[in-house]
Amino acid sequence: MNDLFETEPEMVAILASDVAEIDKLSKVFKMIVEKQVEYTRGAVELARVTGDREALVKEQIKMGMLKNATEIFAYAYLRVTGKRAGNE
Repeated sequence: MNDLFETEPEMVAILASDVAEIDKLSKVFKMIVEKQVEYTRGAVELARVTGDREALVKEQIKMGMLKNATEIFAYAYLRVTGKRAGNE
């Protein structure tokens, strides 16, 4: 995933924006997680349709981990900045 988002127009715009680096980090993290959630939702639906129980469980675990990582980031961001992530 190293260079996966580097050419995304949204990523380029965030990185070029005139905001604090911590806010860029928050925005980039949110963008990447949203894209991963979108992909994972599709994978969950595919696993359901095909009846692939193993893949379904794997994707549901991935979705839970993305949610957990987002909550951890939000807590850390709040502790560092005193404001909620996404409210830059």
